[in-house]
Amino acid sequence: MKAGSLYNKGMKILIYSEKKYEEEKIGWFRGGKEIDYYRNGLYRLYKDRKQQFSSLVFNYDFEYDDDVVYFANNIPYTYSDLNRELIEYEINEKKYKY
Repeated sequence: MKAGSLYNKGMKILIYSEKKYEEEKIGWFRGGKEIDYYRNGLYRLYKDRKQQFSSLVFNYDFEYDDDVVYFANNIPYTYSDLNRELIEYEINEKKYKY
């Protein structure tokens, strides 16, 4: 991420709650409040240059007890997801042709 992050322009955190999915069939959704992204003053030397680190902080009100909740910058897309879609395209090849 960079200093001029979209989080500072109103973008929300991606959230996945296992209980919310079970109860409401809602998968990934954007949420969180009091989101702030800033350079935190930490750095490391990389190839004789300072590489600065940033922090992303936010608040989230958990809706369910004993829930497993995931937070992400982007919706995860795995190699397995890609393979599943490619197989679907191959099976339904005519459906996807122009």
